[in-house]
Amino acid sequence: MTGVPSKPGRKTKLFWTLIGAGILDLKDFETPKFLPEQYRHALDNLPGLPDRKACFFIGSNMTERERRHIYGSVWKKLRVMGFKKPFRIFPWPGVPVLLQAVRDDVVVSSQGFTCRVPVIERSLALVGKNAVLYGMGIKLIVVGGYFPPEAAEVFQKGQVSCCTVDRIEEAVNWLSY
Repeated sequence: MTGVPSKPGRKTKLFWTLIGAGILDLKDFETPKFLPEQYRHALDNLPGLPDRKACFFIGSNMTERERRHIYGSVWKKLRVMGFKKPFRIFPWPGVPVLLQAVRDDVVVSSQGFTCRVPVIERSLALVGKNAVLYGMGIKLIVVGGYFPPEAAEVFQKGQVSCCTVDRIEEAVNWLSY
């Protein structure tokens, strides 16, 4: 596992959705031929679901405008909690995963759930990242401006911990122990 800069592309984003779909045994997603060999290798070696319960700390929803700026809102809270800036690690050679904010073995990923990326695809990608990170000894928590019902359902199936911005501290403390 190395932490070096890398720029993700369309292949990386699609890859994590495919990992999540594979872990949940969803047959609706086909592996496209344009994925590089290292991505195909990883898809042939899927991790299992985490063997711990996910936490759900859902409080107040943000407005749509606030959700567009969720990263800044989340970072303000995480910085005072001792989290570090983002970097990428490589669970497989040539396959990056972005860690947006890190403290010890806890990683936070902020999600606004805007209409840019379909909710199911985004949720499956987070299921994939959660399982891979868990296999590496890292615990993921998704902080959302709100959680659409479809996302919450996928997160439950995929054992993804999540919280709203107003309950970050509780969720991080729960995951830290």
